[in-house]
Amino acid sequence: MTWVLLGLLSAGCGDSTQGGRESLEGPSLSQEDQRLYQELMQKISLIINDQSARYTPLQYDYNEGLLEILDQIEPFLNGEAEGEPPRFLTDLDPEEELDHLRETVSRWEDTTGLDLRTEIDRFKELIALREPGQSSFPGFHAEFSKSFDEFIAIEVAEMRERTNRAIHAEAEVLMDPHRESSPEVIRRIEEVLNTPPYNLPASEAPLTESENANAS
Repeated sequence: MTWVLLGLLSAGCGDSTQGGRESLEGPSLSQEDQRLYQELMQKISLIINDQSARYTPLQYDYNEGLLEILDQIEPFLNGEAEGEPPRFLTDLDPEEELDHLRETVSRWEDTTGLDLRTEIDRFKELIALREPGQSSFPGFHAEFSKSFDEFIAIEVAEMRERTNRAIHAEAEVLMDPHRESSPEVIRRIEEVLNTPPYNLPASEAPLTESENANAS
């Protein structure tokens, strides 16, 4: 991811069509603005690295590991458990970890029509049916994939949204002092940040110039 962003540093300087990137078309940058563009993009690259390392999706061993995590956390998501919840995303604040998992479960249940506690109990029963010493359990894993492949994809996507919100928030602090003095620099950087994989969800994305014009 960092390589993609750093690769745009040179594309932002000199000829606006350098590198064949239409999104960077616009007025040529002055030498001063070229230096500013390079400086800000390098800082944003560090932000992307830091936030991507912080907002890491759930890590677990095999399907059984994910099932164990969900079994432990489900009572806390529903407000049925007391005390401190177990931690699985320790780089996040406890509140944000719960919020992430709660949102993931909500999207998964809405998408699949399944109930988390019902599925957890069903697969715990399947595990209990294993023969002692049985190392292969293909039926369990096939069924688990049917139920939870969507969960895995949703969890990764929801975490990516959180990563990008954090990236945009920090980048905004860097860019804000230069909006009036170097608008083309800021426009080019925003073009990058508003393009996958760094873009915000559609419902949170800033309006384009044409949308702003129509709104006014």
